[in-house]
Amino acid sequence: MQRVIARSISKRCTSKLSITVESANLEEARRIMNEQEKELVRLRHLARLKELELDVLKHQCGRALQQHPKSRRAALREEEEEEEVEEERPVESSNEAGEAKKRKVILGPRDTAQNLEEVPIVPKSDELRELIWNVCLDNVLFADLESPVKQALTDPFAPIEVSAGNNVVTQGHAGDLFYIVESGRLRVFVKNDDEDDGADAATSTSPSDIRLFRTHATLGKFLHVLGPGSSFGELALMYDTPRAATIHAVTDCKLWAIRRDECKAVLQTIQRDEMERRVDFLREVCVGDTAKKISLGELLTDIELNRLAGALETESVVASEIIIRQGQVGNHFYLIESGEVSVHKNLPSSCRRMSVVLAENRVTNIAAGGYFGELALINEDVRAASVKAVTDCRLLTLSRADFIQHLGSLSELLAEAHDLEATGEDRRTSKLAEKKYDGQEEDEEHENNDPYAGIVAKARKTTTTTTIDEDRGVGIHDFDVLGTLGRGSFGTVRLVRHSRSGNHYACKCQPKYKIIQESMQDYVVTECNILAMCRSAFILRLYAAMQTDKFVYLVLELLPGGELYSHLQKLVCFAEPMLRFYASQVILAFECLHEHGVVYRDLKPENLVLDERGYLKVVDFGLSKILTGWNTWTMCGTPEYLAPEILRNEGHNHSVDFWMLGVLIFELGNGNGPFAAQDEMALFEQILRMRPKYPRRFSKHLKDLISRLLTHQKKRLGNSKEGWAAVRKHFWFSGFDWDGLQHKQTVPPLKPVLSRPEDYREDVEFKLRAAENRAIPECPDWTADLPTISRTWRTSKPAAAASSSSSS
Repeated sequence: MQRVIARSISKRCTSKLSITVESANLEEARRIMNEQEKELVRLRHLARLKELELDVLKHQCGRALQQHPKSRRAALREEEEEEEVEEERPVESSNEAGEAKKRKVILGPRDTAQNLEEVPIVPKSDELRELIWNVCLDNVLFADLESPVKQALTDPFAPIEVSAGNNVVTQGHAGDLFYIVESGRLRVFVKNDDEDDGADAATSTSPSDIRLFRTHATLGKFLHVLGPGSSFGELALMYDTPRAATIHAVTDCKLWAIRRDECKAVLQTIQRDEMERRVDFLREVCVGDTAKKISLGELLTDIELNRLAGALETESVVASEIIIRQGQVGNHFYLIESGEVSVHKNLPSSCRRMSVVLAENRVTNIAAGGYFGELALINEDVRAASVKAVTDCRLLTLSRADFIQHLGSLSELLAEAHDLEATGEDRRTSKLAEKKYDGQEEDEEHENNDPYAGIVAKARKTTTTTTIDEDRGVGIHDFDVLGTLGRGSFGTVRLVRHSRSGNHYACKCQPKYKIIQESMQDYVVTECNILAMCRSAFILRLYAAMQTDKFVYLVLELLPGGELYSHLQKLVCFAEPMLRFYASQVILAFECLHEHGVVYRDLKPENLVLDERGYLKVVDFGLSKILTGWNTWTMCGTPEYLAPEILRNEGHNHSVDFWMLGVLIFELGNGNGPFAAQDEMALFEQILRMRPKYPRRFSKHLKDLISRLLTHQKKRLGNSKEGWAAVRKHFWFSGFDWDGLQHKQTVPPLKPVLSRPEDYREDVEFKLRAAENRAIPECPDWTADLPTISRTWRTSKPAAAASSSSSS
């Protein structure tokens, strides 16, 4: 009975305890629900703020984008939305005349001798230097910098104090400073001139009282706040461009700033010194058999050494770390930039495993400036010894695959050098003798395994000399002006007729005073020299270069087919066969340019023009350069096409043209480029990430080609010993008739509609000299060093067909 009573009491207690627990759980659940409701309200408010911010960005993009009518391009995008998520990109609309809006071109100052001696050193504490360095590393422009450059980069930053209520920078004004905030608070305002902000403008005159995303009457819309550790103005470090926003100091602020020329001097000096140091390291490396060792300095030319130095990768190891082990297959060669390593070798008689590293089997130590693992560049033999880091080390590494990519097989280079040594020749001087850039025909022997070598040879043999013209009497008096083809910021393009032959040409007339005013003398002369030197079926032809005290005249061939960009706008995008047809012509044109040391730097559909048959010509060499050294530092090009090395001011060379080919192929196949954003800085960040999103309609081979072009320059397709041959050999071009294209036996996919010369005729014909405006000032002090083209102006039957030139 007692057990029954006890069991009953136990059940009642358990029931009461359960009710108490359930009540407590209910209270806890209610508390959690209340917290979740509060969090939901907060998230809704945050989402509303993000929507407002998105509205601001849409307004900045412009009303044209929002009101753009639905077109074939929009329909094509809608089809792809279900297949693959793709970033929305703005569409450039055409005007009523059907002409596409010209894209912005960046042109910074030409390369000048920069050195750190001219850069000021501003004293600052270690803590402040660390703050500046960390903020710089957070910026994409400096993300790849390493700790050894910390001192040099932070030295020029100078203090700037700004009182509350003042603007640090003003939207639309020029500026060349990059700022880092040490203390204080600032507000960012952006004003869109295309919008009517009057109705929404705040009545308060103080920018400090404006709420987020509200509009100030004079400064514009308040977007966000900058505090300690923030930075702004990085676009000014790249090139001279108006400020994109107004930065207003809400409190007293302490800022640190660096000028564009100071930053450029630091980065250029660092890059040049680093390249020279690496080349000096490589010169001393000895390779080959013990009896026939030869240094890379004796084996390779300066250009080859620079190419190799650019392929080196940096690796850091800590003390006691094993770098290579005896008995393992080796494929990397190492240079010691700093630190010290020890070499350990186990003898077969020691009965130990070969990979064991002990103190007693140490053979020697190698200090900074030394190297090891050089045999890995020749073959795949196993390592003969182990190498261990004695201290923290900074190493430069080079793989055998990278060496072969850039210079070919090292064993073959050694065999070639030994053969030449037997005949008393030097491989370096023999390599230099092979290249002729004076316009003479090149008769070179090509490797049997290159099926395209004959095509390249045919293109080379079209090169013309820049010697004296057979008919030296040609001048501006020999041309009659029939009309005007176009006008640009630097002159006018006239439709002219040669009086003796009756042939029609396009004559670019550039006023000298404008050329001098914009410091474009070198660019004009360089463009003339390149056009005279590089003769290709796919490059605009220059027939004559003349000048007076007022004008520089370039007589060019007529290209009546129009810009490729205008055809792209009509068709939205090109199918892959059409895309392959035009990309291949760019490759052949660039192959000719690179053979003459020319880096183009401004590839885009606007600079590709069709002739009367529909074949492509590369035009506009205003940003091109004949590269004499390894790198150049001029910031120039079209923003969407800029390569990462140009943006980071690392110095660039011919490899940027391979990058631009990848962007071009993507744009022609998609209708829009691989990188697009609402503002330039966001665009540059996308480019530096190098991760484009491909349309699903792209074939896997096309995606592979583009991805191998849009990558770091060390791994970029074409940036190797093979050059453009490596691009032509890609599987996407498999089966393409390169020889037929070179002889223009391939049927073009587009047949341009040609205009007649009469469409551009003016009421009265007059001589070219008479077209000079009397009001234009003379510039007798500057005589351009223009080339004389090898051309005989024979009398012939007048050409029947001529039309508008896209040389403008």
